[in-house]
Amino acid sequence: FAPPTKLSVVLDNNGVKTTTTKPNTDYMYIKHNSMLFLKTHKSGSTTLIAPFQKYAYLHSLSVMVPNIDFAMFNWPMEFSPNKDNIPAVQNQSFDMMVNHVIFNKSSIAPLMKPDTKYFTVMREPLAHLKSSFQYFGIDVNHTLGTGKAGLEKFLSDPNKYDVMPAWIKSVLPYSRNRVNSLTQNVQSADLGLMHRDFYNQTKVNQFIAKTMRDFHLILILERIHESLVLFRRMMNWEMKDIVFITKNHRPQGFLISDLSEDTRERGRSWCSVDQALYTAASQRLNQLISEENGIDQEIKVFRKVQKLITEFCIKFGSNYTATDVTDTLSIPQSAWNKAFTVDHKFCVLLLLDERDMTLLFKCQQVPHHRECTSASNKQRINDLTDMINGRQPFRYLLFPMIKPPVS
Repeated sequence: FAPPTKLSVVLDNNGVKTTTTKPNTDYMYIKHNSMLFLKTHKSGSTTLIAPFQKYAYLHSLSVMVPNIDFAMFNWPMEFSPNKDNIPAVQNQSFDMMVNHVIFNKSSIAPLMKPDTKYFTVMREPLAHLKSSFQYFGIDVNHTLGTGKAGLEKFLSDPNKYDVMPAWIKSVLPYSRNRVNSLTQNVQSADLGLMHRDFYNQTKVNQFIAKTMRDFHLILILERIHESLVLFRRMMNWEMKDIVFITKNHRPQGFLISDLSEDTRERGRSWCSVDQALYTAASQRLNQLISEENGIDQEIKVFRKVQKLITEFCIKFGSNYTATDVTDTLSIPQSAWNKAFTVDHKFCVLLLLDERDMTLLFKCQQVPHHRECTSASNKQRINDLTDMINGRQPFRYLLFPMIKPPVS
């Protein structure tokens, strides 16, 4: 996936020929535009789909969108083709899918282009468990306490304390109890493993093997820069296409390393399927990276570009309020990227909430959809379009939390 080399031949005044090779950055990119990104819960996927939605918007791609929701295809129920999604215009295939869905390739693939590449992301299971425990309010359900003490008490007897919040209990019978926990193996459940099969080792092994076959790459959140550079090479995109700004960041409170080893071991046991799949995905990532020429240098460049653009697009106050972008930032050419300019539109498309972008895609495809015809949403669409095109200052309509750049 590395850029091809370019041969340069130079004759000096004495007619002596000198040849050199270097990465060719001025060749024509033939980009691969068909992709599915399976958005898993609490795995950094809200951050990651922003560059994908930005790419789709700028390249006028056909994006599959939920029919009755701004962010999910009827999750946690099984996906029903052309019922849970808005059907494609004239029954054409979709270029991209990025929202939450219970993955089932046999029901999704017929709606996508034949050459679609499949991606998802995983988070280290203990970090994921901690995030889910806090985000879904498991501590509140049992007055377990917050922070480290609450999670330790939960893991002292997770079967006792793992009760689903009221907001999801009502839909569980309709999901065939496919998702029956918001703390146990949640990433694997999103990827299609039934809750009842968590302790069936044969089914687990089959699930992991199938997942590794179905996905061209499973990105690893803890190694996101490496993962995205590899993704870029697989898709033959440009570096500007994979730049992201971290969203939904919440204060850590405590570290996983603060937990006792016994507590951590109970957590790994509770999330044993996620742990096994995460290990397999990490090993695959290591293998793929080892096969790439010059990828370490590209990752280093990408980190620098990422930091520059994050600092340019946002400023940070006590509430992480975004600044208006009235200037431009020039990113110079390197061995791994063409020169490009970051402007207002570039920043806004990265900062907007996924639900706003999904609404835009939905109303571009089906302007008469009920979610596109209300007065409030018509105004919202107008505001979004004006913000993207610089006709009004940027402001959050849904207030995602933005993380300061890491030095």
